[in-house]
Amino acid sequence: MSRTEKLVGIGFLLALAGWGTSLLTGLSATTVGLGLVAYLFASRAVDWKDVLTDTAAWDTVIWFGAIISLAGGLTDLGFIKWMTAQFSNNLGGSSWLMTFIVMGLVYIYVHYAFATASGHVAALYVPFAAVAIAAGAPPMMVAICFGIFSNLMWGNTEYGGGPGPIYFGQGYFDRPRFYAINFVVVTVNVLITLTIGLAWWKLIGFF
Repeated sequence: MSRTEKLVGIGFLLALAGWGTSLLTGLSATTVGLGLVAYLFASRAVDWKDVLTDTAAWDTVIWFGAIISLAGGLTDLGFIKWMTAQFSNNLGGSSWLMTFIVMGLVYIYVHYAFATASGHVAALYVPFAAVAIAAGAPPMMVAICFGIFSNLMWGNTEYGGGPGPIYFGQGYFDRPRFYAINFVVVTVNVLITLTIGLAWWKLIGFF
């Protein structure tokens, strides 16, 4: 290992130790992360010029910032509550199965407007699940399915979750093709969940 590689390795070990002992030290994950960044710059393991030339990283930062602001704004302005109420009113006369499927599809594909899964789940999981359950959908099935969708939706975009920027940043695909491939993969998984999944939940007596 070169000197730089050793310094980076030490830095990440220290960061892991900081994150792992956060309950004892009281240091937040952000504080430890900033400390790691400061260490890498101070030790010259990472040069600021190298950071400036990493266009994929800056591209991700801009996307994350814009989409997080958008999601936060939609929540603060009451758009999420309004949207949930509209679905509840418009699907009032529908069967529980139709309501469940519509709410599930909207739940996963609206993730294009969210930059983090945690923010999405915090804003939409409870109200969307409540609409489906109020229509008569089995609560356990709704909880499981929305839990599955909460994982699948990460693949919609490169800013949809933590691993996305790493995969996209390798530069194998441009953004349109990356989105197209991810849309197909996510949709296939959604179809599997809503066909084989529903059949299995029927078999084990959820409905």
